[in-house]
Amino acid sequence: MKVNITGDNEFQGRRIMPPPWMVCPYIRRSSVGWRTGFGGAYAEKFQTWLKMMTPKEKKVYRKMFPERITWKGWWDGEDKTELLRYKNYSTCAWREGGKPKYTRAQLIKEWEEGNRRPFCYFWDHDEKDGTLTQSCLSQWYPSKFSVGIYQYNCMEQYMMAEKQTFSAMKKSGKRYLKATTRLSFRPSAALSFT
Repeated sequence: MKVNITGDNEFQGRRIMPPPWMVCPYIRRSSVGWRTGFGGAYAEKFQTWLKMMTPKEKKVYRKMFPERITWKGWWDGEDKTELLRYKNYSTCAWREGGKPKYTRAQLIKEWEEGNRRPFCYFWDHDEKDGTLTQSCLSQWYPSKFSVGIYQYNCMEQYMMAEKQTFSAMKKSGKRYLKATTRLSFRPSAALSFT
């Protein structure tokens, strides 16, 4: 996979290869998927292509394609990913030290002092006149994507299927995966967000 780049930089008019995390976002950094199959073949071609760059080109390329949080340190050949652990569960820290940007206490204090943060309401998931608005943040917003072998038509469908994965109702989980509209996988009218 190669993309054409336009704009004023070292790669203007040249075809370049996107970094691995953009090509196969579903393959984790440390996965065997980067050593076998499509991921392995792409990683090998990408490394060969990367070695042909001048130091200046590499610097520009790094700026164009910063590492995803789960690939932190990759450009330097290190794994700087910070994991937060709780019992048998671990996740990548999205902020330095795993500290949240805001705390509940801080937000309550601000509210009591009269400082109001702007709210972004995005429950209306339909575009008006083809214009993209903050409604695209709605979990009902139609946006097809896949995770592993499963394809979803919006985030709500993914969330409902994942909830069912962790529950005893396996038949319902399959029903959510087969849904083609949001109404066909809505849990019930009582839980409806429409």
